[in-house]
This record gives sequence, C-alpha cells and structure tokens, in this order.
Amino acid sequence: MTLDKKARSYLIGKFHHGKNCFARILDRVLGCAALTVFLFSVFWSLHLRLISSLILALTASLTLEILWLMVAKYRRERFISAQLEEIRRECALEKILLLSKGEFRSLSREIFAEETGRSQFQSVLGGLFLPEEKIFCYAFPNHPQNPVGIQQILLLYRKIKRLHARSALLLSAAPFEEDASAMPERLGIPVHILGQEALLEAVPPQSISDEQVMDALHARMSAQLTREKVKRSFLAENKQRAYLLCALLLIAWSFFIGFNLLYPILAALCVFLSFYSYISEKKEKNSAA
Repeated sequence: MTLDKKARSYLIGKFHHGKNCFARILDRVLGCAALTVFLFSVFWSLHLRLISSLILALTASLTLEILWLMVAKYRRERFISAQLEEIRRECALEKILLLSKGEFRSLSREIFAEETGRSQFQSVLGGLFLPEEKIFCYAFPNHPQNPVGIQQILLLYRKIKRLHARSALLLSAAPFEEDASAMPERLGIPVHILGQEALLEAVPPQSISDEQVMDALHARMSAQLTREKVKRSFLAENKQRAYLLCALLLIAWSFFIGFNLLYPILAALCVFLSFYSYISEKKEKNSAA
C-alpha cells in the first residue's frame, strides 16, 4: 500500500512515541557522542595513542550507529505494516457490526452452523437453539471497545435456564470483562466463546480495500489533530493577558489575606504560561511568514 506523506509521517511519529524529527536527531547525535567518548576512554585506557584512540572510537561509534539505523528502519517498517493491518482488521469488524439486524443474524447462523456442524436451529430468545444437543448459541452485538459485562452474562444465564440448555456457544467481537468471563464457570455453565477470529473468517480483512484503510487512517489523523488543537487553545493568543491578569490578582489577593507561598508560586506559573503563549504565537507567525 502506498502511503501519502502525511499518513507516513503520522505513523512514524507514532512509532517514535510522538517525538518530532529534531528531537530524534538530537537523541542520536547525543547518543553517538556519548558512545564515542566512552569508546575513546576504553581505547585510551589500553595505552593507545591519542589519535589512534580517537579514530577507533569514531569508527566504532559510527559503525554501531549505522547498524542501529538499519535495525530501526526495519522495525519502523514492520510497525507501519502492523498498524495498517490492525486498521484493516478494525474496518472488517466495523463492517460486520454495522450490518443490519437480519444480516448480522444470518452471518451468526453461518458461523454457528460451521462450528457445530448442525443447521437445524430454532430462533428463540434472541439466539439460536439446538434442541437435540441442548446448545444455546448467542451472538453479542458489542463493539470491540465495549466489553461484554456482567449484566449481559446474567441475562444469558436466565435464557439458558429457561431453555434447559446444557451449554452455550457465544460469539463476540468484544472481549469480556474480568468478572463477566469468570461468571459462567461460577454459575456452572459450560461455555465456548468464539472471538474476533471467527468473525474475520466470515468477513476477512482482505475484503477491505486500501482506500477504506486510508480513510480510516485519515480519520485517526483528524482525531489527533483535533486533540492537538485543543491543547494549543490552552496557550492561545487571547490567553496571554488572561494569564497576566490572573497572576496580578493572585499577588494582590496575597496582600489581603496575608502572605502564603502558594500564591506567588501560582502567579509565577501564570506568568510562565503567558510568556510561553507569547513565544508559541511568535513562532507560528514566523513559520507562516
């Protein structure tokens, strides 16, 4: 899949835990310098000449740095591929969960039929029941980020008891909460859970086009950009005077109620925020010019 410049930059930034290019270069330069100094001290302690120790230290540190860059590039590309596959899987699961009620029921029936080797189900209590085997099959409609809870397990338990089922076959794209996953065993219900893999076999991630993956990736990028805008609004231009006014009020308030170390500290923090807001605004104007 071909990534545009912004998408690749977003994934690389995620791989480096949000560090920008300048910070990454600075880390490598400082790391290489520290390694050079260490190796130089090692070679110098071996009674080598000054120039020889320096050349050997530089050569060794640069060689190790090149090897590290090659390994880092390999790990970065693997990370990007893994992220894209994860997005593709999420798109496939969302495609399944956005099916209509009838379509989702038909898909669940196909999965249960393949798992049990039976096709003569009875539609009852929102699930499927095999009367001869006494197996109750039920598909939870939860989104992967909304775990199956205890209340859902209790409702399932009542359905199983009402049907006099011996066991249950559950299908869920979402994980189970810790207490919810332990409850069936405490209640004495033999349960077999089919997770995301069973759903993804029915609708494989390969059915998701590259365009859909890119749309989902851009949606993530837009969400992150919104969060960054919220952070920047904390230091917006119109906040400079507000922070200075807040600092003055805190200082004045300390004269009325008596000196307290907390107020000068808070006032100094407000002054710092005002100054930082001014500097950030100035940098943005210079970059825009």
